Amino acid sequence: MLMFKLREIMISTLLIFMGLQSEAWASRRSDTIRLLILESRFEEAQNKCEKWKAKETNADSSLREFCAQAFWPKTERVNTTEAWQAFQEQWVGTEWATKAFEREGIVALESLDETSPEQAFLDIVDQFAGYKVAKQARKRAGFAAVREAHSVTQAKRVAREYKGHEALPALVEKYPEAFFTIQADEQKMISVRMEPKIDVVYSEPMWAFRSPEGEVSSWDTVVKKHLEDAGIESASIMRVIQNHKTAGPAFPLCPIPNAPDGSQAGIAIKVGDADMFTEIPWDSNCAQENTAIMMFSNKQLQYISFGNGQDINLGRKSKGRRDFTTFVRRTGDAILYQERIFIPVGTSFANYPLSGAAPWLTDKPPGALRYPLDSSLRGTGIPKGWSIKGTDKGINVTTPAGSGWKVPMGELRFLSPLVLGMLNLNTPSKATLQVPVVEWDTDASGVSKAPLGAIPIDVRKLSEAEIKGFRYHIGGAGIEPSRMKVADGYAVDLDDDGTDEKVLRAVVDEKEVVLILDKDDILGNRTFIYSTKHARNGDRPAAAPFAIKVEDQILFCWSGLENRKAYLEIVFSQDGSFVLK
Repeated sequence: MLMFKLREIMISTLLIFMGLQSEAWASRRSDTIRLLILESRFEEAQNKCEKWKAKETNADSSLREFCAQAFWPKTERVNTTEAWQAFQEQWVGTEWATKAFEREGIVALESLDETSPEQAFLDIVDQFAGYKVAKQARKRAGFAAVREAHSVTQAKRVAREYKGHEALPALVEKYPEAFFTIQADEQKMISVRMEPKIDVVYSEPMWAFRSPEGEVSSWDTVVKKHLEDAGIESASIMRVIQNHKTAGPAFPLCPIPNAPDGSQAGIAIKVGDADMFTEIPWDSNCAQENTAIMMFSNKQLQYISFGNGQDINLGRKSKGRRDFTTFVRRTGDAILYQERIFIPVGTSFANYPLSGAAPWLTDKPPGALRYPLDSSLRGTGIPKGWSIKGTDKGINVTTPAGSGWKVPMGELRFLSPLVLGMLNLNTPSKATLQVPVVEWDTDASGVSKAPLGAIPIDVRKLSEAEIKGFRYHIGGAGIEPSRMKVADGYAVDLDDDGTDEKVLRAVVDEKEVVLILDKDDILGNRTFIYSTKHARNGDRPAAAPFAIKVEDQILFCWSGLENRKAYLEIVFSQDGSFVLK
């Protein structure tokens, strides 16, 4: 029994000794490989690893680690995904196999270039999740996604999936409409909202013009060029731009004549080299019908019309009841100022209200903010869809709406709504001459008398001394007193403003006339002059006048018989002017 136990102890001791000796041998082999690696003697290390069968999975783990390290440079020289995959299979279980897996990912990532699709990078992200190479692949996937985005929808998807990516600013520049919303309220204040927010620089919002090709420009800059092409002075245009303080553009949003079809107005911001544009409808007062026609003759403005029946004739009158143009001659170009057209007459001026009301003569010149309506105002060409046709009696202008009108023969120039707005001509009021309805009492000879029920108004006859005192007023209208012989004059409040106007019946250059002299604090001394056949009754004075008030209208009248024919002359005020009917 004792012998058996001694034998058992000896065998165990022998086994322990043999195990220790095996471990020592393995340790010495590992040390050998380690030293060879330190001396960069990789080929010798590889040969010994082959000899000691270190490639076998049941070989000593320490020896396998060092042998895997010894074979690393050989695989690194090949440096392909296949080589690294083979390395991993050979040295499975070692730390170097794990490193080889990451190197496989690095090589796979390096094999992709700037043209590789987003999914190729995402495959690497999925395969090598948790490794540094996955983060690098994710970053490059973002660049590829930005490059591949070809719609607003795709751009929004990329922005969601790659939050904070450094390529997103380029995506914003590529598709700004995927991120920005720009709006203008009723006061024309522009607001800009960005969602999601990305750190990107963009310009202040502006009112803009976009061509059919997508080119975006400042609205005021484009309109400025249009106005300059139409003959508006640059100084006047810049004054409007510089003095513009409120929200919105300096000029209204109106279609620009001759601009290509598809041009738009709106609001925009610039993001890098790209533009974010939102269309805004044209202003409601910008219809094609909203234009004016100017007629020039010998490079002088003779006639301007704002629509059928609303026109101003600046030429000499030769038919019907003639006004001052029969007695004075213009000496310069037309000037636009405060809803009136001024025509130089010697040292005086003829004033034509844009409403079409009766014009007058004055010595008060236009103010500083005047605008010349000379031949430099070239206009903007015939509006689209319009046509003009000459006739014996003038020119017929036809519009798409069929509401055309007739203008005198001459050189026509059309003004766009933008030019009209620049000149404050886009909404001129329209005067309507309407003789007050009065049921006159007429005697058997045909002479009219004041009707029953009319309220009499005081009329005071002027003395000769008072009439002579008006020579400066009349002279300021450009008519020399030596040309005039006054028959008589009267003071009467024609416009019911508490101040008397003066009505003179006279002869100028052997032609009978009626003058209405008005003293206005704003408009200055105004002289209205009309031809008549009844300032005198042959060689005798005309019948004495009287004044009546019918409803809200005051009438200054006289009637009688001349050459066996009854007549009735009526002077009254209307639309800020005075009329002889």
